[in-house]
Amino acid sequence: MNTLSRNGVLRSGGQVSQAQLGPNRAAFVLAAAETGGTFSLTEFVMAPPPAPGPPLHRHEDADETVYVLEGALDMTIGERTLSAAPGAVMFVPRGALHGISNPGPGATRMLVILTPPGFEGFWREMSALLAGDGAPPSPEMVLALQRKYHMATAGQARRFDPPVAEHYL
Repeated sequence: MNTLSRNGVLRSGGQVSQAQLGPNRAAFVLAAAETGGTFSLTEFVMAPPPAPGPPLHRHEDADETVYVLEGALDMTIGERTLSAAPGAVMFVPRGALHGISNPGPGATRMLVILTPPGFEGFWREMSALLAGDGAPPSPEMVLALQRKYHMATAGQARRFDPPVAEHYL
């Protein structure tokens, strides 16, 4: 799907779907279907410590851009780390090892752009796993979800099959 809607998208702030990820929250501002499959835009709120951020990871098939709106954020690409304030940006090309963490003291609010879209499905499905029966998901369940969305944490293999287009559009 590579055709943009000729009508565009107009929506007030409260009209987006959200996923609760433990103490963190993702609000899906623009989805693949709304951008002709070109990108997704997610507002992410990361709780302060001791809430964990994601482990160092890579997206095999998507570029990621993070823009800090409020709070502080430690952003890492490979061996480089920036202690960021509002207005800071991080662009991560597909396949690059990266991570983010909130050093505190308050919550951090950021925009995340994924090109092409699709990885936001990971957040939706992880939210459902976390909300399930109250028990944390098993490592096997998390690994299966990572594989589905072509994500690997530091030390995992980089390539996943099958091709990704069927999953995202």
